[in-house]
Amino acid sequence: CGDSNETPATDDTQTEETTDTEEATEETEEAPAVDVVEDGGGKVLNIYAWNEDVKKQLTEFMGMTDDDMIGDVKVNVVVNAQADNVFTDKLTEALKNQDGAADDDKVDLVLLDAGFAKRYTTAAADVLYTLPEIGITDADVADIYDSSKRLTTDENGQLRALGFQATGCGVYYRTDYAEEALGTSDPAEVQQMMSTWDGVKDVASKLKDKGYYLVDTPIDLEYIYVNDDTTEIGADNKISFTPGFEAWLDFSKELADAGEIKRPAGKYWEDDWYADAQLDGKVFMYSGPGWFLNGCLQGWTGAQDNGDGTYTHVDGKDSFGLWKAIVGPQAYWWGGTYFGVAKGSDNTGLCADIIKAIICDPEGGVKQFDIDGSFPTNKQAAEKLISQGGEMDVLGGQNILEVYAEANESIGDYAASMYDVSALEGTFGVWGDYFTGKIDKDTVISNWQDEMIKAYPNLEK
Repeated sequence: CGDSNETPATDDTQTEETTDTEEATEETEEAPAVDVVEDGGGKVLNIYAWNEDVKKQLTEFMGMTDDDMIGDVKVNVVVNAQADNVFTDKLTEALKNQDGAADDDKVDLVLLDAGFAKRYTTAAADVLYTLPEIGITDADVADIYDSSKRLTTDENGQLRALGFQATGCGVYYRTDYAEEALGTSDPAEVQQMMSTWDGVKDVASKLKDKGYYLVDTPIDLEYIYVNDDTTEIGADNKISFTPGFEAWLDFSKELADAGEIKRPAGKYWEDDWYADAQLDGKVFMYSGPGWFLNGCLQGWTGAQDNGDGTYTHVDGKDSFGLWKAIVGPQAYWWGGTYFGVAKGSDNTGLCADIIKAIICDPEGGVKQFDIDGSFPTNKQAAEKLISQGGEMDVLGGQNILEVYAEANESIGDYAASMYDVSALEGTFGVWGDYFTGKIDKDTVISNWQDEMIKAYPNLEK
């Protein structure tokens, strides 16, 4: 996920000191960081993605016709599934062959999942343009959440891709269980109780006393700890166990030993994980960003699916409406899709126009939310949406957008790496024996390192 410029990027922090005058400030702001590459006038826009959702965006934002044309440019979406690294393998190969590719075959726009974006957005990889090189300025991205930009900013401080989904997460908790175990379900009061990890531990104990579990699986807490970690996974090719991982392991082990996790050996994306969100699931909380609430949790409640993205609650049959949201003990992010432009593209101007329309323009963020409920990375768009109301029936009418805004503003200075998705999702099966007492801590850490080295032979303990 990395790339660098042929033209060295300037470092704004090293600009010569000037007097504090309006004229000097204007001169600094207007100085171009890099030369904008000339658009090649390509007639085919090749987009690498893992599904065709981008076509909906191009239709809405760029007026793409039914025959996949934007003006006189033909849109060609090259789809490869993310499973088994097919997408990243195909994209890496295509970028490697970019210089020798025919004009109509060159990679133009690249969609990147947050889990592997870092692989393509470093200066060392040298496969994507910086945004200034394609004409997207600092002013264009000024209102994008810093937490979103941080992931795709390279070693030289240059942005190489922009995300349209701000994926700061909410903690979603059962209001009926909260009333019984905590004496309140009010979000402000529950947030106060769960504002620290010691508070979460206390809540877990109270839930256990009433026959409930804090979470379904330790993995429900892993992302919160690890995706806000300030230590990079795999730095200097050493697969060390980071402080975030260790803190999660110790905390989750304590809860598992206390009987406060329902399935200590459970994993994400299993039927039992989904089922425990139903009325009789006895699990207090799940967590995730907007795409998780909209596309996963509300469907797992057992409510009647109306087939149009809405659900109908039936009293006594489902948990729909029995949830509320807070930020929880630690703001964190999870997932998101980013847009980058491949070096050597002959459609840089059109690619820049697409990114500006979907992400940089506040109205684009509002429109995207109306399309699929994605919370925008553009803060102006977010503020407008919050003012319009973001009440959700699954949350009993709570305005979820206020929670997402707070989460995205509160995310710390995390250290992302190209290994993150494998370190998390690729190792779900490693932890169960430790949390159920079959192996010790040193062994499970060593097993995790071995799994990472299998995936990335360049790493070592």
